[in-house]
Amino acid sequence: MTFDVTKGTTILVPDEVNNPNTNYHLHVILTDPSPSRVLTVPVYTVRKFQDPACLLHEGDHSFIKWDSYVVYQKIDERPAHGIAAAVNREVFIPKEPVAEPVYRRIVEGFHRSRFTPRKFLGSLPNSY
Repeated sequence: MTFDVTKGTTILVPDEVNNPNTNYHLHVILTDPSPSRVLTVPVYTVRKFQDPACLLHEGDHSFIKWDSYVVYQKIDERPAHGIAAAVNREVFIPKEPVAEPVYRRIVEGFHRSRFTPRKFLGSLPNSY
């Protein structure tokens, strides 16, 4: 089965590959491949520091059990085929897509966050 890397899909990405005790973080794919790369952004549980641009709560996604925030400062550009290959090798774990209203909140936060790296600011339209 091939994993379809498109905007709004989600994956669990390990902090450390080949470590059975590693933590996994939810990553949201923000863009469709263009031409073969996508933007991904992680979601972390709120502890001390948080970027208030986009807070997520239980019910926003099945993996989210505690108040969480989108970590725009760690946005990353990845090859879509690399994500699909990591899913096929079971390094990344596919999860269900975020709902459209949640995706829109994440995109709005992308534009609002002071932590979004400048080099990515033109990568997403202001609204979807």
